[in-house]
Amino acid sequence: MPVPTLVGDRVTLRAPRPDDRRRRLELGRHPEIVRMFGGSYDGQAMSPEEVDRWYRGLSAPNSWVVEVDGAFARTVADAEDLLRRAAALVLDEGGS
Repeated sequence: MPVPTLVGDRVTLRAPRPDDRRRRLELGRHPEIVRMFGGSYDGQAMSPEEVDRWYRGLSAPNSWVVEVDGAFARTVADAEDLLRRAAALVLDEGGS
């Protein structure tokens, strides 16, 4: 089943697209980016090959890209888990 696109006022969750590689390469390994995506900060720029490996890792059927105000911001590796957690929050708030 394809990943659905969910659109909010400022945030969009969508399937990865090939042009996400360019934006990920631009983000590089800035310490804040490494903290968000995981990994270690070594001060070196990401190579195009590393970005391609990163993108191939998004091929899982549950991977989403998060856009904020129309710009790539990060990824979510397990969309099913995210949806379960969001549903639990909504149901919990609705039940109180």
